[in-house]
Amino acid sequence: MNHHYAAAALGLIGSGLALAGCWTTTTSKEPARTTLEASAPDLMGACPESPQLSILFKHAFFGHEGGEEEQEAVVRWYLQERIVPDEVDTIFTVEQRETYEHISRPISRELALANGASASEDPIWVYAAPDTPPCKATPGAHWGHRTGHGQLFTSLTREVTLDCGEGLNDPNVGWAFGFRQAEAPSRCLWSGAAEPIAQLAQARAQGFPKEIDDALNPSSCAAPGCDLRFILNTWASRPEMGVFEVTISHVFPVEEVDECDWQFVDHYGIFVRAGQDPSTPMILWEGAEGYEGMLYDMRGVRALITQEDGVVEVAAPPEQANTQPRPLQSFRWYIPHEEDHAIHSLAPYCGP
Repeated sequence: MNHHYAAAALGLIGSGLALAGCWTTTTSKEPARTTLEASAPDLMGACPESPQLSILFKHAFFGHEGGEEEQEAVVRWYLQERIVPDEVDTIFTVEQRETYEHISRPISRELALANGASASEDPIWVYAAPDTPPCKATPGAHWGHRTGHGQLFTSLTREVTLDCGEGLNDPNVGWAFGFRQAEAPSRCLWSGAAEPIAQLAQARAQGFPKEIDDALNPSSCAAPGCDLRFILNTWASRPEMGVFEVTISHVFPVEEVDECDWQFVDHYGIFVRAGQDPSTPMILWEGAEGYEGMLYDMRGVRALITQEDGVVEVAAPPEQANTQPRPLQSFRWYIPHEEDHAIHSLAPYCGP
């Protein structure tokens, strides 16, 4: 995400990673013999009809050689299969679960399957860069991890071998998503974002939607008594779809008073528009946080993706005006510390 917020943290990872028209075809009930029959659209490589994402994360291992010199970290990528509840976990013993000890170890396929791993050997097609076909991750050994920043939990994974070039080598990228299937969804792309806009006047000049102005009321904050802080993320590889994530803070500074004692009011929201007509009103996507982009193919945008506090959610785009995106998937891939949560604010941060 590009806006300023305090992100949830996890020992396993680094920091992180709409709106569809309906494809229809019309054929004559009794085509003349001299005409070609209407053919079905070519959907090879398209997005899945009901997108269900797989989540991958990276884990750095550190070691010592000769008892003194620290080795360079060994980074591995894993496919997150599931979080195994303690009451059914047979990967780790009760004693191991009751000690505050981080453990990562390979496990047998039989043990992994018994704890809920998928039997699939299909590759995972991972989105390593925006507007680019996904790259291949090949599943390998099963692993169990006992990990967490607060409450420890058992994570069941598979190590993967990436064929992604430099796409996931950025040290700031700690997780990624993709589809687990035999054939590559080579024409299903993940959208990229335009540079965030931090000036309200600039945002309005570039088509700032009226609905955001009305809902967040930035005009109610005027200098000198109020400092308007603003950032807009526009997901502009498909600008006609109209997805905007915006954070606005009204900060009331007081001279000779510590900034941690200043008053402020925060506004945050993700706004979406059904279809591709820019005259269609935008609506606030209720309850959505942490927008990660959209997936689109030759039919238009197929899914919206959010990720907040360890939960990735996928939603189908609204099909008509004034309707909400339709939930398709909710997948928890880690459990954050109780104090770790996203703060959508541009006010001075004075937390832990």
